[in-house]
Amino acid sequence: MTAYDEENFVSNSSITLETPEVQKLRPRISLIGVGGGGGNALKTMVEQGLDGVELFAVNTDVQDLENLSGVTSIPIGSHSTQGMGAGADPKVGKKAAEESQEEIRRYLEGTHMLFITACLGGGTGTGAAPVIAQLAKDMGILTVGIVTTPWKFEGKKRMSSAKSGVDELCSILDTVIVIPNQNIFRVINEKTPMKECEDLVNKTLHDGVSAISALIMKNGSINIDFADVKTIMQHRGKAVFGVGTASGEDRAILSAEAAISNPMLDDLSLKGTKGLLVSLTAGSDINPFEIDSALSLIQKDVGEDCEVIFGVFPDEEIGDSFRTAVIATGMDQSVDETVIDINDHDNNSKGQNFIDIIDENTSSGNTNDKNVELPLRTASPDIPHNMDTDDTSFEEDFSESIESLADENISNLPDAEDWENDDGVPLFNNDRFDPSEDDQEDESQLEIPALQRFLGRIKGN
Repeated sequence: MTAYDEENFVSNSSITLETPEVQKLRPRISLIGVGGGGGNALKTMVEQGLDGVELFAVNTDVQDLENLSGVTSIPIGSHSTQGMGAGADPKVGKKAAEESQEEIRRYLEGTHMLFITACLGGGTGTGAAPVIAQLAKDMGILTVGIVTTPWKFEGKKRMSSAKSGVDELCSILDTVIVIPNQNIFRVINEKTPMKECEDLVNKTLHDGVSAISALIMKNGSINIDFADVKTIMQHRGKAVFGVGTASGEDRAILSAEAAISNPMLDDLSLKGTKGLLVSLTAGSDINPFEIDSALSLIQKDVGEDCEVIFGVFPDEEIGDSFRTAVIATGMDQSVDETVIDINDHDNNSKGQNFIDIIDENTSSGNTNDKNVELPLRTASPDIPHNMDTDDTSFEEDFSESIESLADENISNLPDAEDWENDDGVPLFNNDRFDPSEDDQEDESQLEIPALQRFLGRIKGN
């Protein structure tokens, strides 16, 4: 090859290097509304907006699916239900979901996090939601359930069905948030329309999904990523959430207080919490003192083993407001745990407090359908509670109390001459007896009521 050829070869063989386009990798978040109630919740999700979340509606009722817009509809059980619903039978809903598992699986491919929302107690929501949850679990998807339980006026059978659904979901899902419809009475009055009540419940469902998904999708000055969310929410069981917004002086503390006081949820005590996700949102004027005051208040009751992950998200659109979102997971659930609801509207309206005791032993899958209402009572301070004590002062006080009660009762007794039986015959009439002189002492004793004779013998000893 000549020098000319070499020079020409080099000039025609130049290599152009191009930087490959950087692929934006973001976690795929999906939400499936199951059944009619889940579909209604999706309408609110669409109206309120839910950035970065794909919406799917799963139902056995094709007509309900046709009334939805802005979501991907997935009819299930076309063979078993023929698109006409589950008839409030969870077994039918379960069979329909099992029949359509492969189709549901195709929609879930590539999903990193899945929300399942349903109004438990009916057929499709109660029966199909656990099947979808198990499918997602088998696919390795982080899955969170945000479900509602029925109003009390919907009947015991529907409530029992909902509780069975909650128990089953708790055994499958990574995290479960339960919103009792009955709690709506804490925030409404007699003039609140039913439509407004339903909208408020669906808004609460939306807030739960939004509070969690926004942590992943937003960029903050102190950021929270998907791995953080997974750490707090995977295999954590029962959870609660709250969102609070405040402005003006002490806005950070006020918003934090509101966030941990969500009236729509039960068990808002953070004692025993194993994980906390906290989002703080304010304008660019947010300062370390506000961050410290909000986080200190939220963590006041949590234990040392609670893992806390927080993010700070500047947002000028919020104005001078301060928003706090809290997701608490791994709520302490002992074997004998109960939920006490002192907000029963029917009983409060009568000026008397009642408690509902409902077994919440969901971790073992056990079910207790008892729903007992008991009036709250206060024991009299004059009556001792603990009889198993060696405290001599306690025994003396007890004896004095008994003697005092006895003296009071004796003083209120009628004279012996006034005592009569059911036929009006005097019980202590000297004319009824003809005692001999040897029996005078016994006769005098018969004129004294038995209680007096008994107490006289005690005092004599």
